[in-house]
Amino acid sequence: MSAIQEAPEQVSALLDDFLQQVPPDLDGRVDSLETLRRLGLADDGAAPCWETLLPGEWFALLRGLGCRAPALASALLALRWATSCAAEAVSPDAPDAPEAECHLLLPAPPAQAPAWRFVAHGWIGQASTGALTGLAQMGGLYGVRVAAHRVTWLRPQTQAEARARFCDLLALNGGILWRLLDRTVEHVTERPLFGRCLIDFPAIQLRLSALQLRVLAAEEVAELLARQPSGALRAQWWRELNAIRIEAQQLCGGTGYMRESAFAQTLRWHEWGELLLRQCAHAEQGGPAGEVMHAALRERVRRRLAQSCGPDAGLATRWMPA
Repeated sequence: MSAIQEAPEQVSALLDDFLQQVPPDLDGRVDSLETLRRLGLADDGAAPCWETLLPGEWFALLRGLGCRAPALASALLALRWATSCAAEAVSPDAPDAPEAECHLLLPAPPAQAPAWRFVAHGWIGQASTGALTGLAQMGGLYGVRVAAHRVTWLRPQTQAEARARFCDLLALNGGILWRLLDRTVEHVTERPLFGRCLIDFPAIQLRLSALQLRVLAAEEVAELLARQPSGALRAQWWRELNAIRIEAQQLCGGTGYMRESAFAQTLRWHEWGELLLRQCAHAEQGGPAGEVMHAALRERVRRRLAQSCGPDAGLATRWMPA
């Protein structure tokens, strides 16, 4: 089975050079799709980049964009799934059609088309513009929702389609998590307290180290989850995401304090990515659970630390999340 594969080393070097051209942290006034066109990722009349890249290269691009500019990564993913849903219709009265509300991220204003085709809850559906309720506009994208009874459900996704979308959203969320960590570090580095910056306090340094370990753990859980989507691993993934979000918010002063900050912008993308992943239906399989799963996860994080920290890895593992 395919998972979130890594790109070859030479491709990673080229990707790093490319990402330096990407404008970081686009705000709501910037057209994300136009920026993607300037970067050559959404050229009109050309083959889409997701059709020309190998799986490892595509995931690395999506994760790297998510870390650099979540708006661009989300726009690229919205564009992919808006253009890859052209499927023949089946009876919309199928008994197992979804009944839950759908949250969508559209690459263009809802009124630009008479109807939108999209993916939600493991199905491909279509809804008229009048059925969409606008929620937010971020980075040139449009967040909307639609009630399930106002959707014409065309057909269920195939297993390959569902797996591809699931892995895409895992990669996107993984990149945004690193951006959330970077934003947190920026805040504690700049925020003064009692004549010093927050980063100068040992307790803050310790909490940042623990937060970084949690992001590493979440990335390793995502890799395991992409290979074997078990219920236990999915629950572990949500626990890590919630812990990271809560700790990052506390380090940045709480929700009310950082409402208009750059951290809050990244947090909104994180919440959207998590919302889209929650409504991404994917068949679960038997997999590790309990202490066996946790031991495997800790071992994966330990190996990552050994590669990145060298002699300091042993000390770092003492602060791994329980």
